[in-house]
Amino acid sequence: MGIIHLRWSGFGAFGTAPASSCDLWRNLHTLNVQLKNPYLSDRKLSESQQTMFTKILHDYLRSFATTLKCLRFIWIGGDGPSPITLDLEPALHDHRKAITWAALEEVWLGNIELPQRTITLLPNRVTKPGVRLKMLRSIHRYSSEAWKDDESWVNVLLKCESHGMKREDVRSQSSSLYSQ
Repeated sequence: MGIIHLRWSGFGAFGTAPASSCDLWRNLHTLNVQLKNPYLSDRKLSESQQTMFTKILHDYLRSFATTLKCLRFIWIGGDGPSPITLDLEPALHDHRKAITWAALEEVWLGNIELPQRTITLLPNRVTKPGVRLKMLRSIHRYSSEAWKDDESWVNVLLKCESHGMKREDVRSQSSSLYSQ
């Protein structure tokens, strides 16, 4: 839950960095997030705490949507939701809009649930064509050091989604990149 302390200012709402903020936040182009998974049963978070965390994470990531060029995101301790498709999680479904990434060029994801959903939706959630996606290889999924080695990652070929696809269709697709 410590991500709450990374807000732009105090307990105010997330959003774009105010003009008075440090240029560091406004000009951030690469974000490397390694996050202990709070959704695991041994973390003992209540359902409302998990919902609050999902909302905070979604808002935090949205605050970088206009400037971020590279997102590296890994769940530590077990699989968690994709940062690209947080709006489809039950806690946010129909309450939050999808994040549209204006400058995103590459995404590195480790230990995410429903990777096929991310593979399908990512091309339509970025405004720049040619976004690159890398996912952590299955043999390195739970290694604490593997994320540092380029050989631990696999390049994923993205397919363009038909714009008429419904959220339910995306949810029902294969959930395991590693079994294909």
